[in-house]
Amino acid sequence: MSQNVEIIEELIYEKDYKCPMCNQNIRQKVVKASKNKLLDVDFDLNARYEKVNPLFYEVVVCETCGFAQLNKKEEMPTLAESKLIKEKICANFAGRKYSTYYTAEDAVDRYKLALLNAIIRNATEGEKGYIALKLAWVYRAEGNEVEEKRFIGEALKCFLNAYQKESFPIFELQEETVCYLIAALSYQVDNLKQALNWIQVTLKGEEVSPKLRDRCFTLKQMIREKEKEIQK
Repeated sequence: MSQNVEIIEELIYEKDYKCPMCNQNIRQKVVKASKNKLLDVDFDLNARYEKVNPLFYEVVVCETCGFAQLNKKEEMPTLAESKLIKEKICANFAGRKYSTYYTAEDAVDRYKLALLNAIIRNATEGEKGYIALKLAWVYRAEGNEVEEKRFIGEALKCFLNAYQKESFPIFELQEETVCYLIAALSYQVDNLKQALNWIQVTLKGEEVSPKLRDRCFTLKQMIREKEKEIQK
């Protein structure tokens, strides 16, 4: 057994779920956050850890029928939602078998299943945006810049719609955080004017933390530097 596997085993435990579609038992792997040292946070709030990437373990998947959702989402699908998932996903699902400890490739597949489930059951824009953002971060860990940028764009569209139509918080994201994310994602798709506008919206919020305020000023400087590069 390699040292890497030993480290992973030390940080992983299993949690039991009952699939609401097919009633199969799901053994979901979960990362022990207290033992996983945070190294840094990217400007768009993607957290980087020393030993295990918890992103890979944030989706509950039934490998039998294809039901999938974020482990952060505690509500089970309604009867109407379950009917749609069974008709559109479960009826056509061929089954899955993932690695003992999830790879980036496994995580991509799991997030895509969660996003498909969310789309099929007409989930909120905020939920779809949250999943798309996490998927973009997994692609970043994998080094796939093309797919990362594609899902950054999808997350941005969803969060813009959510801001107009939905109440906060969105998966524990308060309004100021969503505003900042819209600015950061706009920067990544080169919509610099929109990014600057949303930084201003963020800074006008009544509950902006000092840390988020600092992030706004850092992002603003990044935008100015990119503008200079474009002008050259």
